Amino acid sequence: MSTTPVTAPSPLPTASSSSFPPPILSLSKSTIRRIRPADAAALVKTANNPAVARSLRSTFPSPYTPADAEKWIAHCTAAPLPGYSFAICDAATDELIGGLSLRALTVDEAKTWEMGYYLAEPYWGRGIVSEAAAAFARWAFARWGEEELVRLEAGVYSSNPGSAKVLEKAGFVFEGRRRRAVVKRGEVLDVLMYGLTREDVKGET
Repeated sequence: MSTTPVTAPSPLPTASSSSFPPPILSLSKSTIRRIRPADAAALVKTANNPAVARSLRSTFPSPYTPADAEKWIAHCTAAPLPGYSFAICDAATDELIGGLSLRALTVDEAKTWEMGYYLAEPYWGRGIVSEAAAAFARWAFARWGEEELVRLEAGVYSSNPGSAKVLEKAGFVFEGRRRRAVVKRGEVLDVLMYGLTREDVKGET
């Protein structure tokens, strides 16, 4: 697991900033915004589901308790904000229904950032994450310059073909398979690696 990058990306507004917490993206199927303390109950409802947790790293708590939600929200709303984690919200109600995150890698890979996401099970199959991931990735390239961000990548467990389709619809390119790379709940799985570069985005019409 990576730690703080050699050159930390420029910070986003803190929770006390006048620019917090308007959405960063308002899409047809969802809104992407900073997570808030009021999201705690919705976060537990979304995350406390083995079907969600099985496709995420085991550092994601399961079961997911109110204490887990409070701890995560405190981390995400600290000043200065330590990471880049966002809520995916229902476009009509603004209720949290998932999450998106960015994590910078380290040393020679410091300009490569990992993108992750999850969505509440009742919202699967509606194209919400495909739309959100595509817009979020392009927002990231617009928000941070080439001196900080050159490439986004995401790894998908071979047990989760739906997530691979999400990335393909979002414009990510399949780059290879890390064979038998992880053990999840006793099952040895491959990791499918996807990438999206700044040049890929520049080439879009």
